[in-house]
Amino acid sequence: TQNDSGGSDEHFIKQVRVGKVPNSDADFEGRSEFDDSGNADKLNIYVKHRQLAYSEAPHDKYTIVEYEVQNKSTSTLTGVYVGLFTDWDIDENSKDVTKYDVFHRMGYVFGKLGNTPYAAVKLLSKKSLPGYYPLTDQLVGDPLETNNGFSISEKYKTLSSGIKSLSLGENIGYDVAFVSSSGPYTIPSDQSIKVAFAFIGGDNLIDIQASAAASQSKYDTLEAGQLSENFELKQNYPNPAGQSTIIPFSIPNEGLVLLELYNILGQRVKQLLNENRQAGTHYEFVYLTNLQNGLYFYKMTYQNIVRTKKLWIAK
Repeated sequence: TQNDSGGSDEHFIKQVRVGKVPNSDADFEGRSEFDDSGNADKLNIYVKHRQLAYSEAPHDKYTIVEYEVQNKSTSTLTGVYVGLFTDWDIDENSKDVTKYDVFHRMGYVFGKLGNTPYAAVKLLSKKSLPGYYPLTDQLVGDPLETNNGFSISEKYKTLSSGIKSLSLGENIGYDVAFVSSSGPYTIPSDQSIKVAFAFIGGDNLIDIQASAAASQSKYDTLEAGQLSENFELKQNYPNPAGQSTIIPFSIPNEGLVLLELYNILGQRVKQLLNENRQAGTHYEFVYLTNLQNGLYFYKMTYQNIVRTKKLWIAK
């Protein structure tokens, strides 16, 4: 994107060239890696990027783009926003409209005169707030105004202002663009976050909204699969247990952990844990007083993934 000197900022430097990789689920997956070593005032971030595409309906009118942003510095990064600048030219006379769909967390563009395709960018990640900042170089004071350039501070403003407005160009149509973003994030040293978007194309608003729902469902499934590989609920010890026991578990990212105890009739008899936990392995000490001897089941829920194991009580 243009900077305030009339050129462009080339802060991101390719580290691994883009290439197609095998994928058992998607019909196409491309990956690349880059960092911000081209920035004189670099944050020391390393980004792993992947893009997924599917050929069968209802998943054939969008692609998923995911960025894993790792903090390679020795200190915690705060106030981090991840976003995309897109400039869709739908109408050949630059009479376009951009609007924001709050429910689908999606910015989109269509021609002011009608009967044009629709293009959209939807935020798929749910771990931070969405952002949408509509832009045009045809309005005085706009961050894209030619005389003003597009400075780093203005870029950060478009990333961090939340939902700036719900539309631009409805009255007469403009040469519009917009920034789609997510944040703020805090990234400790040597840790990372993932932020994903869907690029969507369609014939009308209903069409892109259907693809928005399909892309969200697909990404939720993919994310749950990734999490389940690193989410482990282990056997309690000692087992059989007496007045207390220890339940080990591991989670890949910080999040809410719910641990519950059920009897053989499927009735919940005790809540063991309902708190936020950091990523890593934990050993939860729980009391089992006032419970009769016999077979129980402890169930752990983490980001909509459920694991269950048996627990015997013998006092």
